[in-house]
Amino acid sequence: MSEAEAHSKLDLETLIRVMRARTKQERMQAQHESIEAELKKEMAAAFGRANDKVADAIAKVVAAGEGIDCARDAEARSAAVLRYATLREAALRARWELRVHRDALGLAWTEEVRIRTRVPGPRT
Repeated sequence: MSEAEAHSKLDLETLIRVMRARTKQERMQAQHESIEAELKKEMAAAFGRANDKVADAIAKVVAAGEGIDCARDAEARSAAVLRYATLREAALRARWELRVHRDALGLAWTEEVRIRTRVPGPRT
């Protein structure tokens, strides 16, 4: 093999290695983008679930408050107040989780969100 052929072969091998590395880099980039898109999709879905959880929890607290108002005797009222307190704690926890989720996504805790997610106060 002549020196020119050896040099040409070396250049071809170098070119193949560069192309393989580039292809590998492109594959890695595509995989990274795919994983990033999947994460964003899951974050959006989790954010939606967190919003739904708060809305459902608040609705349960409101319904439990109506149960207190409809209680016919002291024993029923006491049970209704206990149920209300338990559901209220769950709603406050769900609201806190939503706030953490919003913070993690870089979303502000605005006045509109505070009003929309307000949990009714304690009842006795």
